[in-house]
Amino acid sequence: MAPHEVYSGELFMDGLAVDTSRQRLYFTGYNASGGGIIARINLQRNGNMRQTVLEGLHNPRAIHLLPEKKLMFWTEYGDKNHPPSIHKARISGRRPKRLMSTGLFWPNALTTQGDDLYVGDGAGRVFIMDFHGQGNNMDL
Repeated sequence: MAPHEVYSGELFMDGLAVDTSRQRLYFTGYNASGGGIIARINLQRNGNMRQTVLEGLHNPRAIHLLPEKKLMFWTEYGDKNHPPSIHKARISGRRPKRLMSTGLFWPNALTTQGDDLYVGDGAGRVFIMDFHGQGNNMDL
């Protein structure tokens, strides 16, 4: 099958993550002024309808889903009034919480193993913490 477009919109897209259990594609996006969102599209409906999950974000980048725990994590580069940060929320967008906002330069990457969240930073560091932001130690 040839590549085909599943969504086209007005935002700059950065992070992508798929909830395979519900066939939904989540993405981080932002406009030219840096205002950002997390949105999802239903892959079973050819992506023709975008649903905003969170808005008012500050240059969101990476996103990571744990559908079995109904959680999502994302990074924000921030702006002159908001520092770079790491966040989590329910996969529905409810109950957002900032996990970390100090010591970050460009939080670019996220992954999990067990109950640990790993964050890759553009300054050449990797942080590890639990899902509540505790123990955010530099790992590498």
